[in-house]
Amino acid sequence: MSESPKANKLDAAKLTVECVKHLATLSTGSILLVVAFLEKLFKVPKLKWCIVVSLAAFVLTILTSLVLFFISVQQVEDDFANQDSLLTSVVFLGMFGAFVIGIVSLVIFFVANLYAT
Repeated sequence: MSESPKANKLDAAKLTVECVKHLATLSTGSILLVVAFLEKLFKVPKLKWCIVVSLAAFVLTILTSLVLFFISVQQVEDDFANQDSLLTSVVFLGMFGAFVIGIVSLVIFFVANLYAT
């Protein structure tokens, strides 16, 4: 039994919102953990710029997740009449890319500082 295209679009919007919520939660948690434990773990940290990049990337992830959330809600409210899939794709890739950059720079920072001690 095949579903209607409208039901498929609604399911896609639900999955997008779920992904957005998870990435925003992970980014917020990462920011809080970095701020809380940075001074406690490393007295003289090396590669401080990695932390700046990481925090900026996590903030960008949160901001783009808000934009993507509002785009998804607007599409559902408009009954997918004004669906701009290119804009949604670009914002989603930007959000995911910022999250990956944040995680990678955080890993680089911790690896560099663990092997420096």
